[in-house]
Amino acid sequence: MLNIAVQEARRTKVAVFGLGFVGLPLALSFAMRGCKVLGVDINNALVTELNNGVTHHLEFYGQTPIQQILAEQLAKGNFIATTDASEAMAECDNVIVTVGIPVEDGEHYTGHLEDCIRAVPSKYDFTADTLEEAVDGAHGILVLARQKEIAYNDFTLFKNKMSRAGTSFIVDTRNLYLRSRVEEAGMVLESL
Repeated sequence: MLNIAVQEARRTKVAVFGLGFVGLPLALSFAMRGCKVLGVDINNALVTELNNGVTHHLEFYGQTPIQQILAEQLAKGNFIATTDASEAMAECDNVIVTVGIPVEDGEHYTGHLEDCIRAVPSKYDFTADTLEEAVDGAHGILVLARQKEIAYNDFTLFKNKMSRAGTSFIVDTRNLYLRSRVEEAGMVLESL
């Protein structure tokens, strides 16, 4: 569980772009912790299904199926799906992009990601040259990379560049980081 203070989580509004196999479970994990989450997807049918409590995902959190988690978070008002990126950006200060990059005819297709980035206002800078620049002012880092080299980053530098308000955390989906190194830098590590 991410170590975000309950009061801070209740004030936190998160927009998650892309409600597929990564985005929906991630959005619901923030909602379970009390954040208000707007899930954004271009698929009208998917958005309608999710808002009606229907998902075809098979994940569990502990013994709880994702279908039950979705229903609970909808009932609490912690999660809502939308196709309106502008609404999500107007409501939320925290943005997570989980849009996939499919391979078509042997080439990576980045059109969906590019469309998503165009929907995000210019107050968010996607042009960072280094990882240190990319984390400037952030509360957390979500690691989806496969490169083991990322595990050797300077966490103290990350912590100093990240938001001074609240707990800074790393969600490591690849189990690359050593907990002791992250905690030594004063950050929280959550491995999935």
